[in-house]
Amino acid sequence: MNTTAIIFLVLMIVMTGFTAGVLINELVSSRKQSEQKSEAAEPAPAETVATPETAATQYEAAPVVTVPTHEEKYAALNDETRGLYKEVASYAAAVEGARQKVNKSCEQYAIGSKKIVGLSIKNDVVICSFTLRNSNFFAQEGESKIMISTASITTKITDSECVSAAKNTIDMVVQSINDEKALKQQLANERRRQKKSQTENREVDAK
Repeated sequence: MNTTAIIFLVLMIVMTGFTAGVLINELVSSRKQSEQKSEAAEPAPAETVATPETAATQYEAAPVVTVPTHEEKYAALNDETRGLYKEVASYAAAVEGARQKVNKSCEQYAIGSKKIVGLSIKNDVVICSFTLRNSNFFAQEGESKIMISTASITTKITDSECVSAAKNTIDMVVQSINDEKALKQQLANERRRQKKSQTENREVDAK
C-alpha cells in the first residue's frame, strides 16, 4: 500500500470517529432536554390550606364540660338541705362587722380579711370551712409582726346537730379574731409607751 492510500485510510478513520462523537453528544444533549421538559410538565403537588371546615373533618370536637356555679348548686338543693345552709349563713351574717363574699365556688363571711366561715356545696352536701387562730401561741418578729398559730377545720352539714356545731365553731372563730386584734393592740400600746419612755430619757440626758 502506497503512502497516499495510507493517508486516505487514516483520514477516513479520524472522520468516522469525529462523526460518532458528535452523534453521541447530540444524543446526550437531546435526552437531557427531554428530561427537563418532562419535569417542567409535571404539575407541582397542591398545597392544602387548613380551614375550620377541613379541621372539623379531621378532628372530633372536644366535649364541652360545664361546671355549675355555687348559685346553681344552691338552687339544686332540696328544701331540707337548703334550710341547713340558710341557718348557718344567717348566723354568720349576724356577726358584728361580718361581710359577705360570693364567687363561683363558694360563699364566705369575713371580718375584714379574716374569714369567719366558708360555705360550699359538693355532691348536694353543704360543706363549711373555718380557720381558728390561737393567740396563746405567737412569735413576735422585730417590733411589729406577729405570727398567730392557725388550724383549718372542714365539716359537712347534714342535720341540725351539724348546724349547732357550725354555730359554735363560728363563735370560736370570732373570739379568736377578737383575741388576735386585742393582742396586736396591746403590743402596739406597749411599743408606743417604750418609744415615749426612750424619748423622755434622751431629753433628760440632754439637759
